[in-house]
Amino acid sequence: MQRVRKHVHKFASGRVSGYGAAYTLPVFLTVAAVSLWVNATHLQWLGLAHVVVLLKLVLLLAVHELLRPFCLSFGGVCALAAHVGSAAALQFVARGLQPKFPEWTLCYEWFQAVAFAAGRRHGGHVLKLPNALAFRRNFELIGRLLGAAACWRHGAQLESFRLNGLEHLWVRPRGGGATTADSTRRRVVVLYYHGGGYALFSPRFFVEFACRLLTQVRSQLRAADADALDVQILLANYRMLPEVRFPAPLDDAMAMFDHLVSEEKVSPGDVVLAGDSAGGGLVLGTLLRLRRARREMPLAALCNCPYADLSADVAVSEHCFISKSMLDAIRDLCVQKAPRSSWREGAMLHADLRGLPPLFVLAAEFDILHRQSLELVQNARADGVQVELDVHAHMPHVFTLFPHFMMPQSSVGIERTMPNGGAGIYSLFVS
Repeated sequence: MQRVRKHVHKFASGRVSGYGAAYTLPVFLTVAAVSLWVNATHLQWLGLAHVVVLLKLVLLLAVHELLRPFCLSFGGVCALAAHVGSAAALQFVARGLQPKFPEWTLCYEWFQAVAFAAGRRHGGHVLKLPNALAFRRNFELIGRLLGAAACWRHGAQLESFRLNGLEHLWVRPRGGGATTADSTRRRVVVLYYHGGGYALFSPRFFVEFACRLLTQVRSQLRAADADALDVQILLANYRMLPEVRFPAPLDDAMAMFDHLVSEEKVSPGDVVLAGDSAGGGLVLGTLLRLRRARREMPLAALCNCPYADLSADVAVSEHCFISKSMLDAIRDLCVQKAPRSSWREGAMLHADLRGLPPLFVLAAEFDILHRQSLELVQNARADGVQVELDVHAHMPHVFTLFPHFMMPQSSVGIERTMPNGGAGIYSLFVS
């Protein structure tokens, strides 16, 4: 009886009762073996090569794994696949296979239609275990593949290290490394906190974006004849929901800044804090903690579509791939039945922002958090903070993270993910 009560308590808190899919691999291997046998012995007249059969099965497995975090059972996956597939197909046909907006590609629109439909029906399930773990694992695999290709293409190298039981990643130019104390080059670190609603993704998924950002920064430095600056990107990790509650992610974000200053010997004035979505919230939370402790501030802060108030009730955005139900689940997990002291640091829109360093906010018109970006800029300006706002029309949440082939506008966003109209990090040192 005690074990039952414990399970019920965890279910009520949203920590378990996801779709574990413990038999996925053995079932897939069995189905693959049977399919190959049937193809070899009974379906010769179809002329299907074994590799075609395997590719179809792998595609079905991929669909299962991508939709699994939104479901509670295998039947739920099948029903959701039928729903989102038909909904997306009908939308395409109704528009004559044309994207909704000229800035969108068909590849992105298909993703948006599927993600929005899945999230609208079952977005809250992603916050349950083991669904959240499956989501992270799937997108970490995608990140490893895209990241490896990006490192090769952009001439970057990865260096991983562990701190507080978590993996963090350095993204540096190939052949480079941590600048030594006697080096004549000034080491500048972009400390990047990844997004994901404080619950999803990992630094590995952001390597491709970091490589593109590093290439853009290096290009701007060469154009400004500023080779004396050695810019590196540190992708920081943190504990996530639902295993922990807020402010644990902010504690880890602060710990990484402390590590950078005390162990890596990087001056706060040579650090640019950056982050997207929830990572943008961690940027703001870290700045407010530093100000409260009267410590030296970083050089500047970059917030990409920041999730600046996890206690807010957001409005639906049908052109964004993020669903309201998912954000509602995050809010309920952090705010409901929790003392205000545990989550008030995640409500930065209600904070006094005086004394913060220069702030750059990149916003997207179709972002479900667009209003929070605008309110943040308005509040920061009212508190005397130097703020620059860059709004992109017809763009969804964190559009700069999408590969160029999927969202060409992402490259434009990265070019402008810098202060002073895209003049680059170098402008921070000469302004």
